[in-house]
Amino acid sequence: MSFIFPGLETRSPATSSVHVSGTSLRRLGEQTNETEVDTATKVVLRKSRSVERSPTSATDRTGLTDAYQEEAGFNDSARVEHNSLQQELNELVQTNFHSVASNLVIFDYDDTILPTFSLACSQRHVLGNQLIDPEMIRDELDQLNQVVLLNLNNVIKVATLVIVTNASSEWLTQSCERYLPNVAAFFAEHNIRIISARDRFENSLLAQMHWKYFIFIDLIEELFIEHLKHGEAFTVCSIGDGAEEREACLKLASIFKDQKWVFKNLKLLTQPTISYLIQQHVLLSKSFEGFFDLKTSADLCILFDKKKPEN
Repeated sequence: MSFIFPGLETRSPATSSVHVSGTSLRRLGEQTNETEVDTATKVVLRKSRSVERSPTSATDRTGLTDAYQEEAGFNDSARVEHNSLQQELNELVQTNFHSVASNLVIFDYDDTILPTFSLACSQRHVLGNQLIDPEMIRDELDQLNQVVLLNLNNVIKVATLVIVTNASSEWLTQSCERYLPNVAAFFAEHNIRIISARDRFENSLLAQMHWKYFIFIDLIEELFIEHLKHGEAFTVCSIGDGAEEREACLKLASIFKDQKWVFKNLKLLTQPTISYLIQQHVLLSKSFEGFFDLKTSADLCILFDKKKPEN
C-alpha cells in the first residue's frame, strides 16, 4: 500500500518520502528522498502528550503557593527549577493550543468511517431486514471501531476535527450507533461537530457536487477569521473517499496558492470493503505524523500494490 501524490503544484520545496513498513509517501515524478520534518513541531507533539498524561493540569501547577512549597521542603534552588519547569510546561500547553487552533481536519463519513457500500451489498443478501445485523460482522466491525478511533484520537491532539457528510444527520447518527457504537460515543464525549451538507443544501439550487466546497468555506471563515485578517498560517486537511471533498481542497489550494494557507487532501478508495477500509485506517495511523507534518498543499491518494502473478 502507498500514498501517492497525483501531481498538484505546491509552493514548498521538493519534499518528502516517508517509509513505514510496506508504505511510502511520495510525489509522482520525483525521486524518493527522506522527508524533511519540522523538528520543533515533532518535539511539541511529543511533549504535549506527556502533558496530557500528567496528573495535574498546568493551572493546578500554577496554583501552588509559596507556603505549600515551604511545607513541601522546597529550597530556593529547587523553587527556581520548579518555576522554570512550570513556565516551560505552560508554554508547551499554549503552543499546543495554538497548533490545534491553526489546524482543521475534515473527515467524510460514508465509506470513510462507515463502510456504507459494503453494508448495502451485504444487506441485499438478508431479505426482510432494512439494515444488516451488526452481529453478523461483529469481528470486522470491532477491528474497524478500534482503528478509526485511533486515527480520530490522533487528530484531536493536533487539530479541530469536524465530520462533513453528504448524507443526512439522521442516517449518520443511527448508522454510527448501530455499527460503530464506540465511534458514536467518541463523537459525543468530545463534542465533535457533525455537519450534514444534505440537510443544509438539499432544498437549495446548489448542485450536490458543490455542497462540500461551500461547507469548507464556511468552516474556514468561522474557525480562521483572525488568521484570514492577519495573514497567519493555517492548515486544512480533508480525508474521504469522495470526489467532492478532493475538488474542494484542490480549488482552495489553487485560489490561495500565494498565501501561507495549506490545503491537504487524502483520497481514500471508493466503495471499499470493510477489510480494505480497515487497512486504509491502519496505513493512515502509521503514516499520520508524516502526513500531518507536510508543510505544503498536497493532493494524495491511497493505492494498494498489485500482487505479481505467480509463475
